[in-house]
Amino acid sequence: MAFADLLHGNAIETYSATGYDYAVEKAGSTVGWSFTIYEEIWNYGFVQEMEHFVQCVKNDLQPIVTGEDVRRGLETIDLTPARFKELTHRDRHADVLKGLAGAARAGLTPVKINTVLMRGINDDEAPALLRFALEHGYQLRFIEQMPLDAQHQWDRHQMVTAEAILASLEPFGLQPDSVSRGTAPAETWLVPGYVDAAGNPARVGVIGSVTRPFCGDCDRTRLTADGQVRNCLFATEESDLRGLLRSGAPDADIAKAWQTAMWGKRAGHGIDDPSFLQPARPMSAIGG
Repeated sequence: MAFADLLHGNAIETYSATGYDYAVEKAGSTVGWSFTIYEEIWNYGFVQEMEHFVQCVKNDLQPIVTGEDVRRGLETIDLTPARFKELTHRDRHADVLKGLAGAARAGLTPVKINTVLMRGINDDEAPALLRFALEHGYQLRFIEQMPLDAQHQWDRHQMVTAEAILASLEPFGLQPDSVSRGTAPAETWLVPGYVDAAGNPARVGVIGSVTRPFCGDCDRTRLTADGQVRNCLFATEESDLRGLLRSGAPDADIAKAWQTAMWGKRAGHGIDDPSFLQPARPMSAIGG
């Protein structure tokens, strides 16, 4: 029997009771979380709402509500059917397309599609992917492949860089976006002649975490499913909030631990440093 020692009970609720003056990524305000724990069905009824949302997206149904509070909630990928099956080991390409359409119909705009180009596998698909996104009013974001793979086989020389991605998109005549990226990870460009599902100018983004790092503007921390705070995706150290919560520590102590973790952010991720060590956790174990 396998046992996963994850956060349970009201631990997440405790995090969000005060907010600690930090904006939680994907939350609508600085106070509160999405309460994605098993008890929420009794506390908030949120599970029923999410179940309804998932059914609408999967089955392309008209939702009872538009889901305005989770407008940023859906990010997925699109590939050709054969490559999708090869990479995911699941023959559900049609379901993904159906889900994208359902999300757009539910008002979850902009619908964002994240894609990672891998040399020799799908690096020829950039123009087709962008064309697909533009035709459907979705926002495509290319992400440089990062050293967060479970196999620890990442090779910088095999990575498709932001520069190479933009070069492949030159036929679209991309224009600089006048809207500041702020602390967002994606640099965006306008695509002339297109609009998104909401009627706004169409954009395409590139997240160049490796070759165009944005560490100086990054203000994010990540909370893992087992209650560890990471102040960087590539951090090799974590701060344990779960232990504080389960020991009955006061909110002030929990807040101080989170603040200390945030203040300890390094000036850069150090991927180019010869001493760089890939974190033990792969992306799938860190979470977004």
